[in-house]
Amino acid sequence: KWVAYKNSAYSAVASQVHTVKPSTPVASQAGGTVVDATTSITMSTSTSGCTIYYTLDGTTPDDTDNEYSSAITLTTLGAVTMKLVAKKNSVYSSVREYAFTVNPRTCTVAPTDGTILTTTDVTLACASGGVTLFYTVDGTTPDETDTQYVGAFNLSSGAITVKARARAGSDPYYWGA
Repeated sequence: KWVAYKNSAYSAVASQVHTVKPSTPVASQAGGTVVDATTSITMSTSTSGCTIYYTLDGTTPDDTDNEYSSAITLTTLGAVTMKLVAKKNSVYSSVREYAFTVNPRTCTVAPTDGTILTTTDVTLACASGGVTLFYTVDGTTPDETDTQYVGAFNLSSGAITVKARARAGSDPYYWGA
C-alpha cells in the first residue's frame, strides 16, 4: 500500500496485490535424451514449501495428478512426455516439459561367461516386459534380421560369443543396450 504526504495532506491510499508464482520445477535428467528403463529421475524446485505434480502422458499436471515424493523410474517404453508443475498456496508455477525416449533394459544371458557343455541350455532374459529378444552367436550386435529368441538353445563347440538385445515397439523400434 502507498500513500503520499505533502503540505499536511495525505493522498488516497493505493494498493496492489501481487501473486508470486513458485519457481518452475526441474528434473535431474535432461529432456531430449535416451534413457533406459532403469534410469532414476528426481525433481526439484528452488521455492521451498512447494508440492510438485507430474504426468507422463503429456497432459498438463495439477494437484489431481502424481505427487512427487521420491525418485521415479520411467517404465513405459518408447516416447514419453513428462510434464512438471509446482504448487504453493494455491498458486501454480509454469509447466516444464521433458521428452524422453525410453529403451528396454539390457538383456541377460545365462549361463554367464565360462566353459559350458554343448548340451547346456542358454537362456536370455530382459527385465522390461513386452519386448522381443534377438541374439547372435558371432559376437556382432543383434538387430531384427538376426535370430529371434523363442526359448533356450544350445551352442556348438568352440569359442562362441552370445550377444542379445531387446526391442520394443514397432516402427520406430526402441532397442536396449
